[in-house]
Amino acid sequence: MGASKSYAIRAAGSPSRPGKIWKTYPYDLRSLVLALDEARWHSLYNGPHVVTVVTGRCSKVIRVYEHGETAWARHRALCLHRHWLPRRSRSHRKPG
Repeated sequence: MGASKSYAIRAAGSPSRPGKIWKTYPYDLRSLVLALDEARWHSLYNGPHVVTVVTGRCSKVIRVYEHGETAWARHRALCLHRHWLPRRSRSHRKPG
């Protein structure tokens, strides 16, 4: 049987020192919506918060909130930007 999963709201921290867990939720869709909404509100008044999926002793960040809004990690934004850049066609080269 696989490890059970849950959602957790925690204060944002570094990967080596994650923040304190604020609240946990069962692993279902309704709980995910509640966790996302509560993390957003907590980040508005209590600093950055993250929503994580906890599996046993491991966790994976699925959303980061700062000042009540979704915040993208810089490396994710760069990867997303590179992914969506259109490729240059050879016909646009300058004659040389």
